Amino acid sequence: MPVRNPSLIDVKDEGISQGRVTALDFTGSAVVASVSGFVGTINVTGGAAVVEIKQTEIDFGAMPVSEASFLIADTDVDATSQLIGSVAYEAPTGKDLDELEMDGLDLKFGPGVDQFTLYARGMDGYIADKFKINYLIG
Repeated sequence: MPVRNPSLIDVKDEGISQGRVTALDFTGSAVVASVSGFVGTINVTGGAAVVEIKQTEIDFGAMPVSEASFLIADTDVDATSQLIGSVAYEAPTGKDLDELEMDGLDLKFGPGVDQFTLYARGMDGYIADKFKINYLIG
C-alpha cells in the first residue's frame, strides 16, 4: 500500500483525479484564488457569453398579403452578421395574444450595415396585422 503524503492535494477534474500536488497555480484574467484558514476558494467568472434577445414589431397592414419585407434599423448589425429569430408569443399593438396561435410566419434575415431586411411569409397563406419578432445577432 503506497504511503500518502498528507500535505499533498488531490486535484480533480469533474470528479476524476488528475494527480496530487503540493501547490496550485491558477492563471487567467477570469480566475481569482484565495485562501482562508485551510480552505481554498477558486472563483472563475465569465464562461458563457451574455445574450441579448432583441425585439421589433412588424406590420403587414390591414389587407392580407402572402409575404412582405421589412427594413429594421439596428446599429449592432453589420454586413457579416448572422441573424436568427422567431415570432414572439407576446401580443403586438392592437392584437390579442390568442390571434397569434393561428398565424405562422417563415422568417429570413438579410444583414446590412446598421440594419437588416426581414423577409416574412405566411406559412398558411395570407397574413395581416402586426407581429412582434424576437431576434439575435451573432
